[in-house]
This record gives sequence, C-alpha cells and structure tokens, in this order.
Amino acid sequence: MSMKLVFVSPSYYPSVGGVEYVVKSVAERLARIDHEVIVIAGDARAENHREEEVNGVKVVRWPIWSPGQAYHFPRRRSELERFLRELTRGYDVVHVHSVHSVFSVYSLSVVGDGSARVVVTPHYHGGGHTALRRLLWSVWRRVVAKALSKADIVHAVSTREASLIAKHYPHVKGEIVVIPNGVGEDVYSYRWCGQNSDYMLYAEGAELDVLTNNNDWLTYVKALVLELHPNVYGLDGLKRITKSLWKAGFHVKIVRKDIDTRIALRRWIETISPSPIWLTLMLWKVIVSLMLKRYAISYCIAIKSKM
Repeated sequence: MSMKLVFVSPSYYPSVGGVEYVVKSVAERLARIDHEVIVIAGDARAENHREEEVNGVKVVRWPIWSPGQAYHFPRRRSELERFLRELTRGYDVVHVHSVHSVFSVYSLSVVGDGSARVVVTPHYHGGGHTALRRLLWSVWRRVVAKALSKADIVHAVSTREASLIAKHYPHVKGEIVVIPNGVGEDVYSYRWCGQNSDYMLYAEGAELDVLTNNNDWLTYVKALVLELHPNVYGLDGLKRITKSLWKAGFHVKIVRKDIDTRIALRRWIETISPSPIWLTLMLWKVIVSLMLKRYAISYCIAIKSKM
C-alpha cells in the first residue's frame, strides 16, 4: 500500500548538512518504493517559491531569510500557511525536521491542525551554542513546546536526545520513539586497506553505526558517542569524550588544526594517513561554511591499548 508523505526541512540538496542528508536519504528511498513524496524546504536564495523534481522526489523550495545559515525565518508566512494547508490536504504523513529552524516549527504549527499524522524529528541539541542563541532559546523553547504538542510521534535518533526532549518537553514524553540514524547501503562494500584505501571513514555524533564491524572496542566507542550525542560540542565536548575513552583503555590525542576550506577535504584527509587500527572521530563544532576561507576544527584520535 503506497502512502502520500510530505517532508519539511530547513533546506535541501544541494545544500549540505546532516538534516539535509537525512531527509534526502529517506525521501528518495520512499519514492523508489512507489510512495508519493514531497519535500518542502527553505531556500535563502529564492525570491519566490518554485517546484522541481530531484531523483524522483518533488521538491518545493520556499524563500527564507537565514542569517549566518541559521534560524531559517520563513518569508511570506501567510502565503506559506495557505500553501501548506493546501499541499498537505489528503496526505497520510507529514514529517517535520529540526526544531532549531523557525521555518520547520512554523510549518509544524500549521500542519499540526490537519488530518495527516505528524512525525517530528527534532534533531535536538538542548539549546543554542552561543550566548545569543542560548538567550533566544529561553524564549524559543516555549514556542517549540507548543508546536511539539501537535506531533503524533517525536522521533529521537539516540537515547541521549530522547532524554533531553523528555526533560525539556515532558508533555510529549509518551510520544518519543528512539530510532538511530542508519547508514548508506554502499558502506558494506568498503574494505579498509590502511594507507592504500581510497577513502577515510569519519563520523559526526550518532553516525557511528558503520564502525561496529564486529569489533568489541569499536562497538563500545559507538555506544559511548551515541550516548553523548548530540551534546558533544567544542573543546568541552572533546574533554568529556576523551575522559571516557581513557577510562575504557584508549590512548587519546586531541588535535586542533586550521584548515583552508578552499582546498578539497579529500586532499587534507590524505595528509593524515591513519593506520588501520586507528579510529578518527571528526567532532565538528559547527558545519563548515563554504563562505569561510579558513576554519579551525578539533578532532580526536583514539587507539585501543593492547591488553
């Protein structure tokens, strides 16, 4: 039985980001098995909303204002409200992503009054990560609380995220379902050949499922980071995870490195040349903006001590 689904996302491919990747991956897979899928996403470059098809998925791009590639304020809100009500009429499911986006939360407040089942994946960090954003979140959290009350299911990607949502929004505790993010099917065809490999595996937060590979210590690191995610940010986050890794018998090194974002990431990765037994965790403080010429990142390298 095919379904009709609408996804709401702060932005969409070719924009790069974790939320965008998740939405694109799920939407395209559903479309391939004959479900009718529409994605409505913010687009800071758009003056008017436009429609297109991307890999079998109908994409509606709505104009937004996104200072610093954040906030995602929807433009033409009254028009957006009418459009959403008309778009979702007769649809089975509306899946809204990211409560850190004004566009998504506003859309949730609109579609939550319709007949479709509403799923929300908050991608919840617990608040902002700058003094200004923490201040704004003291108000925004109340807006999110009201919007979340319209969700039939609140989808968390880790037990850590679920606990944060339950703590800050106890009225939706009964609707929380934990389903970790998956990985692309192609990862199972990769084989690590040390420095002769033509790829390097890196992970951000919960995307460590691929690292298990029947190795107990990798499984432990996966579980550890899943529990810390998504509350690992900056040097404080690195200190927390490295302390736990030390206790588990790892040798850990933290590196602070300036990179030139104009140079391909692949070239930079090749200079690291890790050995097969090393696990490199790329712990990004923020998504690197392509507009920046230089950006400092921190990453952690951990190797299991010999027993």
